[in-house]
Amino acid sequence: MEDMDPSSWASTMARYQDWLIASGKKARTVELRLFHVGRFSRATVHGPNKIRAQHVLGYLGAKDWGPNTRLVVVGSLRDFFKWAVTFGVTDEDPTASIPRIPVPVSVPDPPSRKTIRAVLDSAEPRERLMIRLATDVGMKAGEIARAHVRDLRVNDDGDYVIKAQGTRKAPWLEVPPTLADEILTHKGYLFPGRIDGHNSAAYVSRLLSQTFGDRFTAEDLRHASGKAGKSVAPGFHAPSTVSLVEDADLGDNRAIQQQLRRIARDMEGDPSAALSEAKNLLESLFKQILTERGVAHSREHFEALYRMVSDALGLTRGVREDRILNGLAEVIQGMTQTRNALGAGHGQVDVSPAEPRHARLMFNTAVAIAEFLTETWRDVRESDAEPQHAPSDRG
Repeated sequence: MEDMDPSSWASTMARYQDWLIASGKKARTVELRLFHVGRFSRATVHGPNKIRAQHVLGYLGAKDWGPNTRLVVVGSLRDFFKWAVTFGVTDEDPTASIPRIPVPVSVPDPPSRKTIRAVLDSAEPRERLMIRLATDVGMKAGEIARAHVRDLRVNDDGDYVIKAQGTRKAPWLEVPPTLADEILTHKGYLFPGRIDGHNSAAYVSRLLSQTFGDRFTAEDLRHASGKAGKSVAPGFHAPSTVSLVEDADLGDNRAIQQQLRRIARDMEGDPSAALSEAKNLLESLFKQILTERGVAHSREHFEALYRMVSDALGLTRGVREDRILNGLAEVIQGMTQTRNALGAGHGQVDVSPAEPRHARLMFNTAVAIAEFLTETWRDVRESDAEPQHAPSDRG
């Protein structure tokens, strides 16, 4: 077979990528395979059809990877060269003679809390967050690597929880409030990287171990929490709702807190009631805003209250705003119709067909509107507090 130029790796890998995608491989698998094969291609001076066993063994022997990383790299190279033989890129599979890679089974030996605190005090912010996810939450290195701010939720008990991505079961793990606050300062993946947008498990594992002077592994650290493998109640709504009820400077929020507790109680067991409470949550906020703005209100219905709030906050002052707010008014009307059709109340005769998914949709809609109005309300208050300058006498 004619020797291929080393530059032919790019076109060969493009064909391999097409095959992976056509085979239905997950996006993460495709990214991982291409990453490791690409790294190997840059370490050799030979074209893909002239790679032999000694080249692969020499490449692997020069690396100080741990057994898990080595398994992933070898798996990627084996898959690529198996494809290359099948499609006539090369005559032989250079990975056939790679020896079996044993993965040692170790008993976790977690550090003491004193040791953890000492390391946290001197660690950089990124490493400190990784350490806390391992030692306070009990997350594995792969779960830490894939951690995304969207995975943080609040469960029925009002606790912060995070969905540990990376396994089929993806357990929910409890997160201390101070750690949740830190997570919420991020956007997207907590540890961005080149593979599928986030760091690799091997990188996180190595960094955690190095931070502790290579005395402990990532697995040791997750067992320091005493929570390793212990899943908690799942979260059903985003932490943004917590900021809504904690906004005490905007007025008395006890009514909103009460609505949230009722929603949490009824979301799964009585979704029709939770659906109605989601609408009531907004109604409580409407009345709170109107009271603070000095606008009288008594028995106005839901949609009328919204129009009064819109006027009180000056939301209809421009053409663009009119278009946006007209759409929002339609959503408000739709919430009323949904509540009447599926919610509890009004002396219903038939059993409501509402399911938890309907209640979640209504709840998330209410939260989105509440956050928009709360932020607008805050801006209006700040504008009111600004000193007013007297008009100038100069012409």
